[in-house]
Amino acid sequence: MPDWYSRQINSPYYFLIFGVIFFFAAVVSTFTGKTFGPYGVWAYRAKKPWDFWGTVAIYYLSAFFFIGTFLYKVN
Repeated sequence: MPDWYSRQINSPYYFLIFGVIFFFAAVVSTFTGKTFGPYGVWAYRAKKPWDFWGTVAIYYLSAFFFIGTFLYKVN
């Protein structure tokens, strides 16, 4: 019987997948002008610019971190 609890995921491609998802969310949010902001509400670029751009910046930084981690682990 396999030991499911001690299995570790060693593939670096999960970082790439998460990075692409965050980058895609950031680009879509930038072009549409709305994003799923803090506290579980929609943040619009015209109504709440600080919440909108803060969330989009977090998306871009997360994508940068995950893709950078992927490139570091692959090399």
